[in-house]
Amino acid sequence: MRHCFAMALGVLSTLLLGCSTSSNITATMEKQTLTPVVAEKQPAVIVSLDSRPNDFHVRYDWCTGVMLNNYEYTITVEMDGHGQIVMRSGYASGQGPNWTETFLLKASELDSIYRLLLDKGLFTQKWQKTGDIPEGGSSNSMIITAHGKRIEIPAYVISVQQEPAADMASAVEALVSKNIWDKVNAQREQYFKKKAEENTDYVKVVVKNFQDKDLVAQIEDRLQETSHNNNYRLTIEEAASGKIYKIVFLLPWPKEEEARRPIKTCLQDYPVKVIEQNKHLLEIVPAD
Repeated sequence: MRHCFAMALGVLSTLLLGCSTSSNITATMEKQTLTPVVAEKQPAVIVSLDSRPNDFHVRYDWCTGVMLNNYEYTITVEMDGHGQIVMRSGYASGQGPNWTETFLLKASELDSIYRLLLDKGLFTQKWQKTGDIPEGGSSNSMIITAHGKRIEIPAYVISVQQEPAADMASAVEALVSKNIWDKVNAQREQYFKKKAEENTDYVKVVVKNFQDKDLVAQIEDRLQETSHNNNYRLTIEEAASGKIYKIVFLLPWPKEEEARRPIKTCLQDYPVKVIEQNKHLLEIVPAD
């Protein structure tokens, strides 16, 4: 009897142990099944640079070097083709008047300028400013927005980037029509001319009584070079015979005598005589 009871107890224990093991296995499987599976990240979508984007925007700035009548201008082009040029007298707002003109580009023109910028390495180069900054002279810079990026091309880039940067600058300037360029430049020149006539720091130069037209042209070129092109031609006259030439224009006339000397001596190798009639009148006539 005891033997039968022991056997029954053993069988029951085995069954209970089996159920416990089965439960543990089931729980483990359920636990594994509930573990979340992390999805693999999709590769980033690569946007093609070949097509002009909707955020395309151009800003181009140009300014003169160190000169008496400095000026600057800014050209902007919006994504819808609306463009603008603002010519400013002086380096800072408020120094003088501004002249503004607007223009509208076709979609094909926008595509063309974008393609040129692309071909010149806009996105593939890291535009770097050179450490060798020249003294004087004009400078330009550009900021392009496209495909969510803002790319700045500084003034005075390193030597290997100068040619593509110059090509891009020329292309942007060419977006402005000749009529608009003529208009804003004429307004600027007229302003500085009037300013010069009212400024006692200028001298009126009269080149007269010359029969050799080529010599007159050489004299004018030499004076322009000496004054760093800070001159304003007022009139050019030819006598009825077509043999006597006269030019009247203005040159900067520093107060210091030493600073005036280059202007008075720059023609010493030419067959001319320089006569200082007074503080504001210089006559250049043929040598006796």
